[in-house]
Amino acid sequence: MKSAAEVRGFLCHYHRTMAVRCAVKAAMFWNNTMLAAREAVYRHDWQTAVFAYGKALELADILLANDGCPAGAQTRYARTAVEFIYARRKTGDGDSINPLLMGIVGRFEQMDAARPINELIGPVLKAAQDPVEEVDVWIAKLVGMEQARHQHLH
Repeated sequence: MKSAAEVRGFLCHYHRTMAVRCAVKAAMFWNNTMLAAREAVYRHDWQTAVFAYGKALELADILLANDGCPAGAQTRYARTAVEFIYARRKTGDGDSINPLLMGIVGRFEQMDAARPINELIGPVLKAAQDPVEEVDVWIAKLVGMEQARHQHLH
């Protein structure tokens, strides 16, 4: 598993280069990766979910600089961070949460936020600090709403 403080390293060189060069392809790859991560969560395959969310967070980080819609990119990053932290917690690797959280909060602090920073960081902190049983409930609702939205669109 990658270092908790390091968001990079989940993507191979080819996919990282592709994401940096083309925001449209990066966004499509992010979407597909999030769907794969959520499927792993549904199966309770936490290691697979962590790896997929790690790739998605790295893509979301790249898109912070490359997406033409800063507010959308920041929301994408925040949502990905929430789900990534949740999956990390479910692996039982509690020691990795604080360094990961510090890296994510640091990234938020570097942003020229399109929304109040507390709106972006709040759910990330809740995912990291609330009792995992409570997080289970609202993550299940979030993932369920996303799956219903995706099915409705297709």
